[in-house]
Amino acid sequence: MQTPDGRSILIAWMQMWKRNMPTRAEGWAGAMTLPRELSWVDGGLRQRPLRELETYRQPLSRLENITLSATDPANPASRSDLPVGNPLSAIRGLNLELELKLVLHTAESVSIRLFEGDDRYLELSYEKATQTIRMDRSRSGCPVRSLDRREPAGPDVRRTRLNGMPSSELQLRIFLDQSSAEVFINDGRAVMSMLYYPLEGDEGFSLHCDGKARLKRLEAWRIVAPQ
Repeated sequence: MQTPDGRSILIAWMQMWKRNMPTRAEGWAGAMTLPRELSWVDGGLRQRPLRELETYRQPLSRLENITLSATDPANPASRSDLPVGNPLSAIRGLNLELELKLVLHTAESVSIRLFEGDDRYLELSYEKATQTIRMDRSRSGCPVRSLDRREPAGPDVRRTRLNGMPSSELQLRIFLDQSSAEVFINDGRAVMSMLYYPLEGDEGFSLHCDGKARLKRLEAWRIVAPQ
């Protein structure tokens, strides 16, 4: 579709068929993606969130220039190690927008856990050597199962490779909306979407890496729909 000012807008469907559809018992299944603005930049397709979505923002947290390492208190091995005053602990919720810029120094990989609870989370990870983003919901407390014999590996893991930016830098814009995560990578050069069904209280967020990295910027907002 097109907006009156000429923007091309895409709305897609996130539910794949031949799944067990955990929400069927609640009377619904699947969801539409956020509206995305499409553009052609430097010979490639860009997908960016509809700019009007920014009007739903309610400021939550802003962090800059935080050094992360495998032993840093801000980057614990597990949620149980979170110290009082951890700068990431304020970022909780089921309806969030997050913008991050990460630089990997000695770290070869970095991961972000979303909808985090006790041993449950949706993990978004990046491997510098292959420039691969991985989205993994296998630790969900409400699993999605494939009913298709041709998909023996299951529907939990998706991957995409990135091009066009230095491998040590990663820009992410993440939207969480109750039972879904949509990730816009490197200014919309790649996009990943996944349904995820958190259990009650699974609202945490954490960063993990296997070496030294720097969180240049993290800005978080609650998404508040107009009344």
